[in-house]
Amino acid sequence: MKKYIAVLLMLVLLAMPGTQGLLAQDYSENSLQNELTLPQIEASQEQAADELGELPDEQEQFTGEQEEAPDGQEIPDEQKEHPDEQVEVQDDQGELPDEQELTTPYDDVRTEALIIDPPSFDKKSLSLEEKNEEIDKVLREVSANANVTESVYSTKSCCSNCNECPVYIWTASDIYNIRDNLNGYYVQMADIDLSAYPNWEPINMFNGTYDGNGFNVTNLTISRSTEDRIGLFGDLSGTTCSLQNINLKNISVSGRQCVGGLVGFTSESTVINNCSVTGLVKGEDAFIGGLAGVNAGLIIQCKVTGRYIDGFWGVGGLVGFNTTNGIIFQSHTIISVYGDDPYITYSGGLAGINGGSIRNCYSLAGVVMAPSYSGGLVGHMVTDGYVRSCYAAKYVNCYSNSGGLVGNSALGTVSDSYYDIEIADQYDTGKGEPRTTAQMKQQSTYVDWNFADIWGINPDTNLGYPYLKSPSEESIPVIVIPGIMGSELYAAEDDYLCWPNIFHINDGLRRLHVNEYGVSDEDITVGGLVGLPDYYSEMIAQLRTAGFKVEEFPYDWRMDNNINVDRLEDKINSTLQKYNADKVDIVAHSMGGLVSKAYLNKYARANKVRKLVTIGTPHLGAPKMFGVWKTSELEPGAFISIDALIDCDTVKYITRNFSSIYQLLPSKDYFSYGGAYYEEGFDTNGDGLINGRIYNYSDMKDWYDKRYNNSEYNDLNWNMLNNAEAFHDVLDKIIITDNSLVEGYMIASDRQATPVLLRDYIGSLGIKHENKVEKLEAGDGTVPTVSATNGQIQHSQIFYVNDGTHGELLKLSPVIQKTIHILNGDFNTPVEGIRSGVPAELDGYYVYAACPVDLYVTDSEGQVADPETWGTSIINYWITGESKHAFIHDDNFEIDLKGTGQGIADLVIEKYENGEKTERYSYLAIPTAEGSDVRLTVSGTPQNLLIDTDGDGTYETTAAPDNVASGAALEDTTGPVVTSDLNGAYFNQDVIVNISAHDQSGIEKIMYSVNNGSWSELVGGSLTFNQEGEYQTSVCALDKAGNWSEPLEFTICLDKTAPVIITNFADGIEIERFSSFTISNSADDQLSGIEQLSTTLDGQIIANEGDIDTEALSFGNHTIIITAVDKAGNTTIRHITIKITASMSTVGKLVDRYYQSGEINNTIVYRGLKELLAHDITLLPFMLKVKAVRGIHITKPAADKLLDYCEWIIKDKYSCKL
Repeated sequence: MKKYIAVLLMLVLLAMPGTQGLLAQDYSENSLQNELTLPQIEASQEQAADELGELPDEQEQFTGEQEEAPDGQEIPDEQKEHPDEQVEVQDDQGELPDEQELTTPYDDVRTEALIIDPPSFDKKSLSLEEKNEEIDKVLREVSANANVTESVYSTKSCCSNCNECPVYIWTASDIYNIRDNLNGYYVQMADIDLSAYPNWEPINMFNGTYDGNGFNVTNLTISRSTEDRIGLFGDLSGTTCSLQNINLKNISVSGRQCVGGLVGFTSESTVINNCSVTGLVKGEDAFIGGLAGVNAGLIIQCKVTGRYIDGFWGVGGLVGFNTTNGIIFQSHTIISVYGDDPYITYSGGLAGINGGSIRNCYSLAGVVMAPSYSGGLVGHMVTDGYVRSCYAAKYVNCYSNSGGLVGNSALGTVSDSYYDIEIADQYDTGKGEPRTTAQMKQQSTYVDWNFADIWGINPDTNLGYPYLKSPSEESIPVIVIPGIMGSELYAAEDDYLCWPNIFHINDGLRRLHVNEYGVSDEDITVGGLVGLPDYYSEMIAQLRTAGFKVEEFPYDWRMDNNINVDRLEDKINSTLQKYNADKVDIVAHSMGGLVSKAYLNKYARANKVRKLVTIGTPHLGAPKMFGVWKTSELEPGAFISIDALIDCDTVKYITRNFSSIYQLLPSKDYFSYGGAYYEEGFDTNGDGLINGRIYNYSDMKDWYDKRYNNSEYNDLNWNMLNNAEAFHDVLDKIIITDNSLVEGYMIASDRQATPVLLRDYIGSLGIKHENKVEKLEAGDGTVPTVSATNGQIQHSQIFYVNDGTHGELLKLSPVIQKTIHILNGDFNTPVEGIRSGVPAELDGYYVYAACPVDLYVTDSEGQVADPETWGTSIINYWITGESKHAFIHDDNFEIDLKGTGQGIADLVIEKYENGEKTERYSYLAIPTAEGSDVRLTVSGTPQNLLIDTDGDGTYETTAAPDNVASGAALEDTTGPVVTSDLNGAYFNQDVIVNISAHDQSGIEKIMYSVNNGSWSELVGGSLTFNQEGEYQTSVCALDKAGNWSEPLEFTICLDKTAPVIITNFADGIEIERFSSFTISNSADDQLSGIEQLSTTLDGQIIANEGDIDTEALSFGNHTIIITAVDKAGNTTIRHITIKITASMSTVGKLVDRYYQSGEINNTIVYRGLKELLAHDITLLPFMLKVKAVRGIHITKPAADKLLDYCEWIIKDKYSCKL
């Protein structure tokens, strides 16, 4: 029923002025000239039915309640009698006879009879979530196959150049037999009728080239309603093939899912070029298209006309589903589309579902009839779906989520695209701009459309709507080459995204490690171009919109570019073969230009490159790359969304053996043009030396040599540095604008402040900061203009862009347009924002803010540059470590320093005029705290600071510049030298330290701080310390040019108090002469600490702590002397007398020892002696007993020692001698 109503609609439309031919078509046999003229409609209903086909039986009846025309208009009798016949869409030119130019106003077809209820179906309608899962399933398959297509392509069995061995196709059986050699190159040599195959079996996994050569293939019939991936070619997933110049006529194709007239399912590397389909395509389920069911590759200059396309959901006139990788360019449909799912239909005049790119396309005439999510061009957009420079003039009969151009675009982007609001019977914005029929036929409606090369418009052609011009047969493919870090890198083992992995950035980078020989630790594969940030897609999209066949060349940017040269050769060869071309053009960004030049050096004789356009290429190197070693940062700001996440240790770990890093360093020729890029102001490499200035290539090599030989770093590969030197020795001599190797062009920015001389900066009070910019030149913020132009500066093939940082150059419209003009050979058409001639010089102010602050700069237009947003159109902004930099191309701006912590900050402002620094304003030692705020207004001249120390919004103080320098003073970048006469660190009497400072420009002042206290200006040239204590002192000097000295730091300890001795002995202590005793001596000094502690016993030095054998000492008094000296020279001495003595108890212990050791060998003797000791208080009986058994039961030495102890006891107790 719905198709019958569509017939009624088309017949009524034919009766309206200005739309008589809207449902008809006209193509000259020149299939490249896509023009539709006012058609000659045949009176024969039989011819109309033959062209558009019979309606299904169940749809032939037209219900009575729907036979009434809108607004009382009567339906002609002949239409009532033949409701199933549709108007013929012709294929030749002609105009309607006068008698057919009916004047029924278009408003008369606004009828409820055309808004029908969705028919009922036995098929199950999937939910929105289920449909999205079906879509995701296709996308996952396409993505999984995308990485294998190149290798599949390389296995073609034909030969290195398939043009040398075509297989000619003359008959239907020849086409059928293609399945016996799926890698061949086939050329059709005649019109072929497939009627002999009543139910064609699709050709699957075709991996070659089929050139229809402009001949027709007629009467293709497929009836496989339960099978998927149906078409002349069925499943092409995972293959690389080219289908071109194929004309399918009078087809009738039906299947279940992924059904197309030509192809059921394509791969990312499928190219369908200049093909047409006329007839009927039906599908029982999803992804049904006139040309292809699912497109993941490139469709260019194709068309579908004829009967209708019918499916359940995901139905499109050209393709059912254009996936994320799919590109449809310069194609159109003139056919009706029906979606049967009563729930969610996703149907469109060109594409049912679009997740890829559709550019320069249109859908004209007929109807899109579906309950929901349907549009004149596209039914539903999924993530990344893109429609640009397209239009639709098609009636859309849809209940919800409908649109004259796009049904649902919530997840996609629509730009510069339009639909005929009068034809569509829809009105919606944000997904195509509505225009009247008259406006749709005016060129002025189509803003930014390319009517020079792609589109044409003529009132006698295509019903007056824009038509697509014939493409050039000599279109040269373009290869886009990114710069360093512009390609995705994966670990092959687990398909892990190493770069850029925003969620595990450091883990990913570490897996990219390369050994010292340049060999990767892991097997790394190359993905696509980096999409975060997206620097390349706009250029690529615009090139394709302009009609160029674009290929991308992602590569392993870690490696020596000489290795990438060989891979580029493979890419060029495959591109030439894919597009049957003789040459390619190359558009190269940044390091991609070095890869291209290295390619020319090796393969120039092959003559495969016509034009090379380098954009921001560091032909002579870039000083900023030095920051990899100085600050362990990769290109700051290039990946602003993840810069802060990259760990410096990770950078050091991976970059040591990246050959590409060395090849981006400044070359010999860079210095020959006056470049100088580093001045080291303090010892950063731990070797105790200040290496000074790098003003020439020899200085640079010397700096690297010292760093290489310093074991602390281990972050240089000397062989790679030498290889990079040899690399540039060759390439720097290849000037692409003046050579016979290639037609070369350079595009460079000259409006970005670009650091070319860096300096270690000694900030206020000696605080050290690395990489203050001492000199800026014009460039793109990374590459100086002199390097981006290979030192040529002024040349007719060198162009300068007025805006854009290094990474963003390829995104800029002027750069894109100029590139397109260059590739098209158009050198006369001016492009706003691009110019040739002499490059600009810097004018403006450089602002340097040293931590702890964040820098905010507001330009005269109210734009703000800050650590989050970085630059504006007037302000260049970058960060190195904790230092913030900005360059303002204006004389009026405001600076805001927001405190991030306690401390002091420096603000230095330097004025540039005609590229030269003329003034410097230094605001030094600005107090900061968390939340503090400092403001400065610059109106030609910097004013006084406004300081809000506590962040409460009240500016309590102001401050003028601490130093203003100009002229010769600006050349003084060396800080003063501060010295003192201090000799030593510890003192026990008052100390006077004399301070002096010396500098060629003179000393402005000397400041000092004690124990991290506030800084004070030194008066009288000396510091006096007369109170006990420790004094950590810093002294800095400021010269008259605004340079601070390195801090002179020293510590004075004034200690006038002697140390305290601590011992475990008291004077006069008695110690039993048996076994040993422990001595423990120490000393304490609260200020300077103990320098020396010593102990003597009877004049002999002993340990301060330990055990002393008492039996080795004689009976009687002994002297211990303890001496302690602190570090200031204070001394304490302590004398202690100890007495070695014994008692009857001591003698008893000796008897026990000798009995246990066997020196008393008789138990009776032992017991007798113990008994005597217990009762004999005079010891005489004991001594007589010992003498009696001496040598018999007691060894003589033991007996003598017992007698010795007894004699001492008697002598000591009774003061008598036996």
